[in-house]
Amino acid sequence: MVACGCFGHRESFKNYEKEMMTTLENLILENDNVVFMTGGMGQIDNLFSSTVRSLKRKYKNIRLLLVVPYLTNDLNKNKDYYVAMYDEIVIPDELIGVHYKAAIKQRNRWIVEHCDVIIDCTYRDFGGAYTAIQYAKKAGKKVIKL
Repeated sequence: MVACGCFGHRESFKNYEKEMMTTLENLILENDNVVFMTGGMGQIDNLFSSTVRSLKRKYKNIRLLLVVPYLTNDLNKNKDYYVAMYDEIVIPDELIGVHYKAAIKQRNRWIVEHCDVIIDCTYRDFGGAYTAIQYAKKAGKKVIKL
């Protein structure tokens, strides 16, 4: 099994659709089982999730996990939506009790630590996504720049 995460800034000014589809499909073809993890917080996360859901129609050996830093009212209120969109919703135990302002950064680190491959859709050298990519490189993860 291979785990793959993706990081990008909340807004995107580049069209990553074709590159994302090709990259994720190649990853699936190279591995028996792939688990994709997303934070679900911006345009890149939405594109990543949408691409995985599209690929799930063709490949049955993949899963999509939503990794959230803390429980929100939206998750409770729209539980049916999230259950339909993701194979699993994960709130890492390590984030219990972490102040909400630090929780997103910690969640990003958790995703990096639990992934083998990280897709990099960053275009600037600051922010949480950039920090996560730098952490992935330092941790020796395979980072694929789109």
